[in-house]
Amino acid sequence: MKNTIIFAGRTAGVILLALFVNLAVAWACAAWSPLRHGTNLPDHYGCGYPKTWAGGPYREQGWWTTERGFGFTQWTDNVAHGAEGDFRHWSVGCVPYREAGWPLPSFRSTVLPFHSPTLPREPVRWELPPGVILERGIQTADLPRFLRVQSERRLPLVPVWPGILVNTAFYSILLLGLAKLRD
Repeated sequence: MKNTIIFAGRTAGVILLALFVNLAVAWACAAWSPLRHGTNLPDHYGCGYPKTWAGGPYREQGWWTTERGFGFTQWTDNVAHGAEGDFRHWSVGCVPYREAGWPLPSFRSTVLPFHSPTLPREPVRWELPPGVILERGIQTADLPRFLRVQSERRLPLVPVWPGILVNTAFYSILLLGLAKLRD
């Protein structure tokens, strides 16, 4: 009985440590990974955008580009004002979606417009409600300069569950392997 309790405690400790490693790796990828690969905008002539073209990560309408680095992906909107279809207004060059983590994306940052019913202007940064801050993540501009992080990034806080599960299992196995080597 005592051995079972000790085993369960160690297992829970390894899983918890693997979760923290998972978050740390995702944040490191978001903060330091240079963007190396990207997609170009499709050829398009005329104003607006095709009703059927949806290049956002969640099939949103608009002109989207995707940029990738090691363990980091960001989707940038490049003009989607809603000339056709129902969607209205992304800012030009807005980066509303970011995902980070390795080997799979495990945390997400989503920056969507927020309008406060009580403020005459749009709230920014720490004026936002806690749920919106959680969705958006921590801006790298808020980190100390000596860390030399990539500018205009966010440290994601919202879990991507398949990535969390796979990465946590992966890091748990690595941690257990390191513990075995130490013994």
